[in-house]
Amino acid sequence: MPNNGLRDFFRLRCRQTLEAERHIENLFAMMVEDTENPHLKGMLRQHLDEVKMEVHNLVQVVNQFSGAKRTRKSTTQPAEQVLILVRGFFSGEPDVAQSHRDFVSANPQHIVDIHNALRAEEIVHVNLGNYTGLIVLAKQLGEQEIAGWLQQCIDAETRFREQLESSLWQIIGESSAGMGEVKAA
Repeated sequence: MPNNGLRDFFRLRCRQTLEAERHIENLFAMMVEDTENPHLKGMLRQHLDEVKMEVHNLVQVVNQFSGAKRTRKSTTQPAEQVLILVRGFFSGEPDVAQSHRDFVSANPQHIVDIHNALRAEEIVHVNLGNYTGLIVLAKQLGEQEIAGWLQQCIDAETRFREQLESSLWQIIGESSAGMGEVKAA
């Protein structure tokens, strides 16, 4: 689809972000299922609910911006930088679910938990940049209501990032307890 201007570009980025968030929602559901660390599992579960809110907000944005009554699953490609993270650095596989299952089955549980914490951290940082850009575009287009919906997404990502970053040492320590691999900081 050719971009005929800022509005078309914004619409495309919103649709790509919506598709990426749907992939992220599926990945977070798998991470919740495969995580044993109770602290991390609770944080991932809570953020999965926030990701569902982000998907809902993005559907509202796409619907309002395009004037559509309903948004069905888009055929646009998810935002490239988010999709690369979701697919994974370790495999390059296009199938997110299979890549995750392969990693889980090939590694001990404490490594899976640490991997899930670090993967969540990576996704959050990319999402923050993506949503920041969308908010700037929405404001440039005079779409204050849409900017507000997108700000809710940034707020959820920021809360999760702060919670995850403050707990990362604890999560790694708990997940590696008894493995003789962790040294005091």
